[in-house]
Amino acid sequence: MPPATGLVHAAYWWIVDEKDTVLGAISLRYALTDFLLQAAGHIGYSTRPSARGCGVASWALGEALGAARRRHLASVLITCDEENAASARVIEKHGGTLEDVRETSIRLKRRYWIAL
Repeated sequence: MPPATGLVHAAYWWIVDEKDTVLGAISLRYALTDFLLQAAGHIGYSTRPSARGCGVASWALGEALGAARRRHLASVLITCDEENAASARVIEKHGGTLEDVRETSIRLKRRYWIAL
């Protein structure tokens, strides 16, 4: 079934520890709308403040990139807020190449591509 206008098919995962404590969430969008191309990308993630700096986002991004490969995506776009240095490091650790930094409808975004 096709998604509603302006939406795309996607997968969503909770990131949990061995005690089932939610540490964050990550999503993989299978296609890009104009908005996603400009501001949000294929992959979006968030980590709860108490879990930041522990490798949670890096691990989850690695898993989502594996899922993107299994879906035969050639590359993925990942964005982060311009001032979010920690997220930029996570993306760069996974091979993200900075395309540009641009003002979007939601804020200034760093836009990275990762070839799969």
